[in-house]
Amino acid sequence: RDELANGSPFLTPPQFTCAAGDGDGGFWVGGDAGLHWISPESNLVENRFWTPVLTVPGGLGMTVAPGFRPSAAAYALAQERVMQGVRDRMRDRARQARSNLRLKHPVSPYWPTSRLPGAVTALHRDGNFLWVATRDGASVLRSRVLLLHQPTRRWVGWFSVAAPVTCITSDGQRLWIGSDVSRTPGAPALFAADKVPLIAVPQTAWIRDAIPPAELTERLAALPVKERAVLAFFGGDAARVVELLAPTGEPDPDADAETLFLMAFAHDAVGLNQPEVLDDYVERLRTRHPDSPFAELASGVRSARPAAVNPGEGEEPPPRETPPDPVPSPEEAPLTSPASRSAAEASELAARAAAAMSRHDLSRDGGLNPVEFRLWRGLKADFPGADLDRNGQVDALELERLLSTD
Repeated sequence: RDELANGSPFLTPPQFTCAAGDGDGGFWVGGDAGLHWISPESNLVENRFWTPVLTVPGGLGMTVAPGFRPSAAAYALAQERVMQGVRDRMRDRARQARSNLRLKHPVSPYWPTSRLPGAVTALHRDGNFLWVATRDGASVLRSRVLLLHQPTRRWVGWFSVAAPVTCITSDGQRLWIGSDVSRTPGAPALFAADKVPLIAVPQTAWIRDAIPPAELTERLAALPVKERAVLAFFGGDAARVVELLAPTGEPDPDADAETLFLMAFAHDAVGLNQPEVLDDYVERLRTRHPDSPFAELASGVRSARPAAVNPGEGEEPPPRETPPDPVPSPEEAPLTSPASRSAAEASELAARAAAAMSRHDLSRDGGLNPVEFRLWRGLKADFPGADLDRNGQVDALELERLLSTD
């Protein structure tokens, strides 16, 4: 049902893993997006979405024995893993921006709306209480088991489990928990926990699921400036990124590579859409931190600045550049392969190109500029190779040619 994804910051349809009746005609449904309550009689739905953790995997991804040093290849693989993580986050950011264009009230995937700590993996009703097993954040190897009081919709408490929980049930004194031991060798497949201590927690200590704005503001203020800027960047608030990292209008002259990267792409088509500022910060990044992963991630990114024409009186004309390679005419570089396509194939290709243009043309000007193109195809995508007429845009015809070679 659409109601189960209403207001969800997740970009994919929810995948459900478990369900339990509430004892009063309604149902609890758990899945990878969170916890949902459905009343079939009234068609009401409550959604509790967990907040994804904004992380990029780092480290060597391997154990080095004492007395040994990692090889250069290990360092290169670690750097590539970090860069791929940033690419994935940047791709998600662009997808979220496109998704928000269709919403009356845009959502941020990283702004907490519930205390739920992760995807729901198991449910069990115990009288007026509901036991909820979730992942521990983004971890697939740890879980949390939480207790919800159904009538008040308040969380009573929780405890951690060092294994993925797949099912739960209870008797009068104990909570029985089944776990996936294929991922955690040595963990018990079935174990019991005393449930009385949680059920005995006084009602005055129970906590509402919704997080008050004052609490969120306090939590956010406790974070370092860089972390707040990262959250604002991937949450879609580019103006806040600039406000945090360059409160005087200019960033610190000694700004690190990550700061310059954030400032650069806060001005891309997804952000403030100021290509000249994007170019300026990318140039600073390459000049000051040429060997950083962020400089490599920004390599090849260049916005479509209009060329200067008609220099004013008394101004020197710009230096003459080496003319680009001649652009093939449609006759010299046809969209079709040597064996011409059928009408059906041509129609299908045109439909694919139109759909791609609709999804990725964020500025809605009928073409893909370098920023939009690389947000779609990746930071190292060959924009000059796709922009056959060298006008700074990939138009519908050029897009068809590109897709015909994929």
